[in-house]
Amino acid sequence: MRKIVWVLGLLGTLLGCQNQKDLGPDCVRAKYLGPSDSPCGGPHKILILGGKERIYDLFPNLREADNLEITTQVPEALRQPGQELYFTPAAVEPRICLAIYIWYPEITLTHVSGTACR
Repeated sequence: MRKIVWVLGLLGTLLGCQNQKDLGPDCVRAKYLGPSDSPCGGPHKILILGGKERIYDLFPNLREADNLEITTQVPEALRQPGQELYFTPAAVEPRICLAIYIWYPEITLTHVSGTACR
C-alpha cells in the first residue's frame, strides 16, 4: 500500500514539473475565470498563473501585480471555470473605453492548448 501511495505521489510531482517545464520562452499558463465583467475588453477573463513577464512585455505601462487578470477570446472547449490553458500571447489594438468601467488588458491567444505549450 505504501508503495502505491509513493508511486502516485511521485507521478503527481512529475506531472506538475512537466507543466512548469513546458513553459517555453513565449508560453503563458492561465486559468479560465469566466465571462468578463468589463465592456472594455474581451468577452472572457483569465488569471495569469505563469509567464507573466510575457504579458508585461506586451503592456510595459502595466504595473506588476500578484493577480494579473486579462481578457481575451477563449476557445469554447476551454471555457470551464478553473480550466488551465497554455498559450502564446499577442497584443490587440487598444479600445477607447470610458473610465468608469473596470479595465483589463486584452490579448489574443495563439497556439492555445489545455495541456501544454506547443
